Amino acid sequence: VWTDVYSESVSPIILKQVLLFCPNLQNLLISGSSALNDKLMEEILKVNHLTELSRLTIDNCPNISCTTFQTLLDLKNKLTLVRIWSCFSITREESLILHRKIKKENCDTYLEWHAWFG
Repeated sequence: VWTDVYSESVSPIILKQVLLFCPNLQNLLISGSSALNDKLMEEILKVNHLTELSRLTIDNCPNISCTTFQTLLDLKNKLTLVRIWSCFSITREESLILHRKIKKENCDTYLEWHAWFG
């Protein structure tokens, strides 16, 4: 899902339609979506645990926080790659928390974080 963060082209309804009904989704890239947030992801993950998800890239989504990524790491899925690029709400300190969680829980997941430079 690729959009411009300043447009309304991808609404929460569209994200729900895509993510609620794709239980076999393996790769997901969401870029430039201000509609993506923790509450929306919580609603989606209650219905679809994304158990087949292997690669996740969230790029320039200013309203998503570390909470969603912690939840995804706690779920039974096949995540091997998580990229968090230029997400305003996720700080370096929070990325380090996620790195420690991955290491502590011996997850086979590579996490890549790049700061937001707005």
